[in-house]
Amino acid sequence: MVLSMLLALLALVTIGFAAFLLYLKRKHSKSPLPGLPTPPNPQWLIGHMEDRTIPLDESLKKICLQHANASGVTAMWYFDTSCATVIRYQDARAILQSTPARMNMPGLVKKQLQMLTGPNNILLLEGKEWKYHRTAIMKALNRETLEKSHVISVEAAFQLCDALEERIQSSLGDKIEVELYSLLQLLTMDIFGLAGFDFAFHNSRNLQWHPVAAKFQFMKDEYERRMNNPMTGYFFGLPTKHNRDHAQANKMVRSFIEGIVEERSAQKELGGDFLGNLLRAREDLKEASSSKMDGKSHDSIEDTMTDVILTLLFAGQDTTALAITYAILEIARNPRVNKSIQEEINLVWKTQEEGNEEGNTSLPDPAALVYCSAVITEALRLYPSLPGFVRTLTKPVKVGEGSEEYTLPIDTYTYIPFWLIHRDERNFERATDFLPERWVKKNSEGKWEERDAAKGKKQSDQQAVSDEKKVCDADSVVQVGAGNKNAFFAFSTGGRSCAGEKFAKLETVLVLASILKKLDFSWKEGWDLKVMHASTGQKPSDMVPIMVSVR
Repeated sequence: MVLSMLLALLALVTIGFAAFLLYLKRKHSKSPLPGLPTPPNPQWLIGHMEDRTIPLDESLKKICLQHANASGVTAMWYFDTSCATVIRYQDARAILQSTPARMNMPGLVKKQLQMLTGPNNILLLEGKEWKYHRTAIMKALNRETLEKSHVISVEAAFQLCDALEERIQSSLGDKIEVELYSLLQLLTMDIFGLAGFDFAFHNSRNLQWHPVAAKFQFMKDEYERRMNNPMTGYFFGLPTKHNRDHAQANKMVRSFIEGIVEERSAQKELGGDFLGNLLRAREDLKEASSSKMDGKSHDSIEDTMTDVILTLLFAGQDTTALAITYAILEIARNPRVNKSIQEEINLVWKTQEEGNEEGNTSLPDPAALVYCSAVITEALRLYPSLPGFVRTLTKPVKVGEGSEEYTLPIDTYTYIPFWLIHRDERNFERATDFLPERWVKKNSEGKWEERDAAKGKKQSDQQAVSDEKKVCDADSVVQVGAGNKNAFFAFSTGGRSCAGEKFAKLETVLVLASILKKLDFSWKEGWDLKVMHASTGQKPSDMVPIMVSVR
């Protein structure tokens, strides 16, 4: 009897799966958006989504460029949903600024994010719930938090440098090979722990993961593995080793964060870190919880805050580590950039130390690190942490130009490949070259200052680029037109832009300057950088070996 029931159930599942495949095949045989070109041969489940077996640049060009019309617009299938892609920065900006909505994510993506950070992940929220969460986060990332993170970033970076210096001194030579990305992940976790909730993981000092941090890293690795294997990664309830390990890690990490939240909530002095400010903004989070679709609050304020902290840790730790990784790699293979940034760092620290009468740890003025900031900006242009973004239109938007103009209707899903826009020669001269000088120039006093950015393709703007280029050429620095800030989307733009942009900019510049003050990096001979898709972002395809020595 039991066997017959199991066989009947198996038959029903098989029939249902076959019907689902037939439905997808028929749907994918049609044009997603009539009148727009479409790449051939959509994959049966995910449609025209990126090919993760080839380098990211090649994959994005394959779906967004090869079959686009003259204005760079393509139609494709995003799972079973019709989607438009655009590569003109004017179209990207129009879409991002016209609608604050994010697409209704496919069940696979939504499930994975919920299992990693909880249901109150701001990336998944819409409407009033999203608005209240963003308001609370913006209140928490206030000036006091940024100033505190200034000190934390420098001191944490110095701890990493000291640990590496000890390792170099104990070696047989004057330099050692290290895996750069993982080291910077240790460091950014330390910074977030101290700036976020005043907890010292000491990853950098020990050059290894704190047990809780290691479990969170495992959860992120699992997220990526499951995103790359959708058929096997969706079912968390099955009695597999991966699921048991994930449940154990999730319980340990959430219990750790919840304990910190509860302890801090009971204190009279909430503190000036992110958590303390978030607790002061708890009313916004309570409003968010009570504004759920069914009108009921399902989560305690502690659960909600834990979700917010885990979301920001997920969104910020790896992206910051990646930005600094790519910046150091480009510095290591560009002697001119290395020389310029080192001169600025030495000058800024010397000025700071001369004015430091009390003998305290000298902290550089971030505003004085102009060239260093340009290096980070250029790294984010060439290697945006989020290579693309999806939005759902809340109103019709015109894209393209001339005879190729097309009106995308309301509720259309749009995919914006930031990676390709940043590497488009129409937006950035010598687009694939790493040139911080497109953002800065030397003034008459020999100091770096920001350049005027081009605003578009109007004649007056082209003249501005030409004039700026002459100024730069006069310094004999490098020949390149000024960068187009309107075509720069590393932090997105509009209502859904990165809430932690100020924190991220400050942290990356200070960490980079602090590391380069003490250490020197050189490219490992024979190694080649290859960037691949990674879950919803990107990262180097393999380990990032680099040679490091003491300055």
